[in-house]
Amino acid sequence: MTLQLLGVDYSTTLFELVGSTLGPWGRTDWMVMDARRLAFRTCFDVVLDKGCLDALLAGWDQLEVLRGWGRQLTDKEERLGEAALANARALLAEVATCLVEGGRYICISYESPSGRQRLFDSVTSASASDAAGGVPLPLPLRLVESAVEVENHNYVYVFEKRQGQQLQQQDGEDGGHERREAVQVEEEPPQ
Repeated sequence: MTLQLLGVDYSTTLFELVGSTLGPWGRTDWMVMDARRLAFRTCFDVVLDKGCLDALLAGWDQLEVLRGWGRQLTDKEERLGEAALANARALLAEVATCLVEGGRYICISYESPSGRQRLFDSVTSASASDAAGGVPLPLPLRLVESAVEVENHNYVYVFEKRQGQQLQQQDGEDGGHERREAVQVEEEPPQ
C-alpha cells in the first residue's frame, strides 16, 4: 500500500507559499475547498486537522469566555455564536462523511477538553438533537484518545468513525458518559 497525501485549504495562499515542498515528492496533492462542503465520500483512512475547527470556533470561544465572566451577550453576539457552532458542526459532519468505517479524525487544537466538550457532545452523543442546522445527528464519531502537548498548549483529539447503530449501542452501554471530542479538517483541496 502506498501512502497518498491530500492537503486541503480554503485559500490558495498556502499553496502559493509552499508550492510542492510539503509532503513526500510525488505523493502529495493540494486542493482548494471549503471544509464545510467537501467533495469526498467515504474515501479517507485519516483526516488530520490542525487549525480548521479552531478557526471556525474562534468567535464562539471568545463568547464562551465572556459568558464565563458573567457577561450578558447581545442578540447579535448570540447569533454569531450559533453561526460559528453551525459551521463547526457542518465541518464535523463532512469529516464523518469522507472517512471510511474505522477511519480516524485527528484534531490538533488549542482548546482544552473543557472548552470543546459541549460541541463534541452536541454532535456525537446519542441524545444529540437535529437542531444543528440540517446536520443529521448523532454523528458516527467516537473519541478514542486524547492527549496534551504541554509546551505549546496543543490538545490532540482522536476520533474513530463507527457505524451509527454501533455508536448508539456503545453510548447505551456506558450510560452516555464516555468522553468524546470532535473531528476537524485543516486544509482543503483545489478544484
